[in-house]
Amino acid sequence: MMKRRTFLLAGAAATLPLRALANTEPVIKVLKTPTCGCCTAWVDHVRQAGFAVEAQDVDQDALYAFKDRLQIAPELAGCHTAVVGDYFIEGHVPAADITRLLGSGPIDFRVGA
Repeated sequence: MMKRRTFLLAGAAATLPLRALANTEPVIKVLKTPTCGCCTAWVDHVRQAGFAVEAQDVDQDALYAFKDRLQIAPELAGCHTAVVGDYFIEGHVPAADITRLLGSGPIDFRVGA
């Protein structure tokens, strides 16, 4: 009986570091230009809030092409575009609002919905 209990405890202990290393927050992928300081500051902000961030510096034409593929209207476009889950985020959205968005599910903006 003692050997079985020791084996079970050892097996459970072996999985603890894997669980501790698992990131439960989704990755925020950011496309930005390399010269924009406010974009870099926003990336730092969401990282400090605990999000994993993959930031990619691209030229302005590639950034606009990416926004076009996402069908982001020019009047809504920010200086960088972030994608997290099924959402895109434009501009300096606070990390707390991103957390709230991800926890609330899809938002229906139709009038009367």
